Amino acid sequence: MRKQLALIATAAVALLGAASSAQAYVVLTITDTGTGTQKLCDLTSWNGLATYCGAGFNVVNRDNVSFAGTVGNHTVSTTSGTGNAPGNPVFANLDTSTTSVTRINAGSGSLEIDIVGFDYNQPVGAIKTFSGSASLTSSPTLFQPTDMVMTNFWVDGANGGNFVNGLSCMQSVTTNNSCNAGSLLWNDGAPAQFSIRTRQTYSVAAFGIVNATSSAIVTKHIPEPATLSLVGLALLGAGFAGRRAAKKA
Repeated sequence: MRKQLALIATAAVALLGAASSAQAYVVLTITDTGTGTQKLCDLTSWNGLATYCGAGFNVVNRDNVSFAGTVGNHTVSTTSGTGNAPGNPVFANLDTSTTSVTRINAGSGSLEIDIVGFDYNQPVGAIKTFSGSASLTSSPTLFQPTDMVMTNFWVDGANGGNFVNGLSCMQSVTTNNSCNAGSLLWNDGAPAQFSIRTRQTYSVAAFGIVNATSSAIVTKHIPEPATLSLVGLALLGAGFAGRRAAKKA
């Protein structure tokens, strides 16, 4: 009987995990701020078709979509966004990979590639660590010293894709390089579902070509050894004081 109950419990956990994963989804938005042109793929109600989001988009599943085409004054050979929602006991992540962003006409404005992953629920625990990083390669002879790629990262405990708990880093496209946005301790006060968002903004000269990636990661916070030692000493001290009080009584 115990074995049967264990099997039932295991099956229930597996089903819950599958259900959470099936509901998780991403929203990919590509915007030319100079012309106001925008391409959007919202997989909230994905019907299983690769062409669900229209021309240029290819949907693999709810948390894996790519785009290739022209948006305003820019062309994109491929940009893709993938996540591992609902996450796992070790980490939750949201990655973007973009090849050959090219400005085809001179003018004002930038290209923004924005992706939001929803319905993460792991790793568990109120205190989590959030970090972000990015890298790029380019054709440096085509660029000006002012040409940049800005990468922003956000994590939202309300699962709304809001611009909260933010990190950022900026890269010059005149040389191949990477940047680390650092990390922050994030207090998910009411642990439930959360969202991760990244946005890369390409401000480049005409005919410049940039390839870039970004990665946002949430991990369960593990106190530093020194902190654990202090906590251990405090507990030992409290125990010793308790024993002394008990003897006096």
